[in-house]
Order: sequence, then C-alpha cells, then structure tokens
Amino acid sequence: MPKEPHLHNSLPVIPSMSHLIPAPCTRPRSSYTPRNMFEVAALRTPSSLKLPDNFFPTDAEIDIELDAIDAMLGKQTERSRSKAYKALRRERYHQRWNDLFQKAGRDTMVVWGLKPHTGDKVEIIPVPNSTLSIRLWDNGLDVPGECCLDFISSRTKRAVNSESWQLLAANKFGALPFPLRSREEVAGYTKNMIPLGEERFDIKRGCCYAIRRPGFPDFLFDAPVKPTPGAAQPIESRAVGNA
Repeated sequence: MPKEPHLHNSLPVIPSMSHLIPAPCTRPRSSYTPRNMFEVAALRTPSSLKLPDNFFPTDAEIDIELDAIDAMLGKQTERSRSKAYKALRRERYHQRWNDLFQKAGRDTMVVWGLKPHTGDKVEIIPVPNSTLSIRLWDNGLDVPGECCLDFISSRTKRAVNSESWQLLAANKFGALPFPLRSREEVAGYTKNMIPLGEERFDIKRGCCYAIRRPGFPDFLFDAPVKPTPGAAQPIESRAVGNA
C-alpha cells in the first residue's frame, strides 16, 4: 500500500550550518492558488497549523532546487538554462506531487500532534506546589495507547514550556534515568528556541512518568488508559478462596 502524506508537527524546520532553526511562515493562505496536490492538501490543514514558506515555493525557488539536483546528477547543459526547459521541469515537478497523492488515493494530509482547540477534551493533572498542570490529549493518530503531553498554567489554562523541568519514564520504584525529549527537541530545536506554549511530548498511556524540577522531589503520575468504545471494562472485586 502506498504511504500517506504526513505532516509531523506544527513547527516546521529548515537546515542551517550547524542546527535547525524555525522556518519563516509569512505567505498568506487566503490569496494563494495551489499548483499541485501537495499544496492543495497543505491548504486544507487546520488554520492554526504553521505552514513554512517552503511549502509554497516560488518558481524561482523551485528552479534553484532543481538546478542543484541537475548539477549533482551532472545534467546541467546550455539547454537546461533555457526558460522553456525550466518551465517544463517545473511542470514535471508539480506532476510528481500529483502522482504521489493519486497513488495514495487522497487529497489531504494526516496531521498529528496539534495543540488542543477550545472545547477539545483533555485530561489535567495538577503538579503539587506549582502554578502548572500536566495536560494530556489525543494526538490525532487514533491509537488508544498513545497521547500527547504538555504543561499549562493552572490559572489561565494556556500552554507553557517546561523550561528547567524534566519529564522522565518511571515505575513504582521512582524515576528512571531516561529523560524524554519533546517533539521540538527531537526535530533539532533547543529549549530556548521553542516558541512559548509550542512544546509537546509523545507518551504511552498506561505508563508511569515523573516530573523532575529543581528544589522538589520527583512527582510521579500515571498516564491513564482510555477505554476502547464498546468494550467491556473490568470492575474491582474480591477473590473468594477455594472451598
């Protein structure tokens, strides 16, 4: 089966010489006319999703990218510099995107990990001796065993970043020496580069985790399991010994 097109995060990144930096997101959606199915699908994503400018490259930017590929393949000739050749090459570039989406049998992108919108169901775990709470929500994958986690102000309910806090795997004996990295850190961001409120973590339901913060003991919590709709759920009881 062909793979579905995916967007992995609402924070796009572009390469630099030594690290990843946030890509500019300045090109307005409302006035943009899509030229291929990738751009059609990108424009159908939620308006809260930050789309980088390189999702909608200009003709000149496409030419630069394809010129570099031609140079790498040793295909640069006098003809390859002509306007007619570049126009045909861009047409093939757009057609390749159309073919990809046609093979996938869809005209949308699967997007996961977006922050909850107003009214979405979330689960809240207050952190003792703190103004923050842990927030859990479904990450869009429709996988019962997975969810996203972030931190919110207990007063305003708005998302914040963890800053000096650490999220660790844990068990009944306490925190394990395995700090979890946020999606943004995995993508190459350092903590001080993550825009306020954009940090998020992927965790497993039914597992224990710990929050480690300066000056306080580790705070252990469970990520609750979500029952499968329509499935019977156990109830607590007491065993009866054999007669």
